[in-house]
Amino acid sequence: VAVRVRFDRETVSRRRGGRALYPSRREVRLLDDAGRTYLPSPEGLRALESMGAPQPPLSRPLRPGEAYVTRLVFDLPADARGRRLLIREKDLVTRFLIGHENSPFHPAVAFRVGNERSAP
Repeated sequence: VAVRVRFDRETVSRRRGGRALYPSRREVRLLDDAGRTYLPSPEGLRALESMGAPQPPLSRPLRPGEAYVTRLVFDLPADARGRRLLIREKDLVTRFLIGHENSPFHPAVAFRVGNERSAP
């Protein structure tokens, strides 16, 4: 799964300058319609990187206007349908921030993955 990470320069004051922003720790999971959860595969990532494609970590700091693409690798069974990517902040304090995605009663926001077609 390719994930584009960016720091929109329009979201911060110009007085902030070009200092790097360090992201919070992230929790990454892939979910399917059967209720199964998959974590990124360290072996799959090593295989991808061994082909000469080093991947920047989601913890990489960014300056305003910068962006990068990183690839996440998951090992899934052939019958995994309705795949959705969930990326959430891992810091406990986010559970107490009103309106934050991790706060109580806020639904998780997941991104559909793949281009599945209905069975014939």
